[in-house]
Amino acid sequence: MNQKNNRDKSIQSSKKKILVSAGAGTGKTTVLVERYLRILISGDVNLEEILAITFTEKAAQEMKERIFLRLLEKERFDLIEKFNNARIHTIHGFCSGILKDYSFEAEID
Repeated sequence: MNQKNNRDKSIQSSKKKILVSAGAGTGKTTVLVERYLRILISGDVNLEEILAITFTEKAAQEMKERIFLRLLEKERFDLIEKFNNARIHTIHGFCSGILKDYSFEAEID
């Protein structure tokens, strides 16, 4: 099966949790962006319920930009207003946020 077919299968998957792992330039960000949009626009879940984690700041930023532009294309201004609160982070950023939010429980100064 070629890369495009694999990418399309990943985008259309109905699984709630997926892991996209592949080499550079294979379409990981495309899969995550399209899947994120499909889930968000479906209305089945709120923006606050979607979490996307990447390895690098560059990838997280690119994902945010692509989703924002696609929302503009689709004229989903209702979702664009909320998009600043999207949980798209690096692994380190996500973990840092948890530790900041729950520092007392984690017994961290």
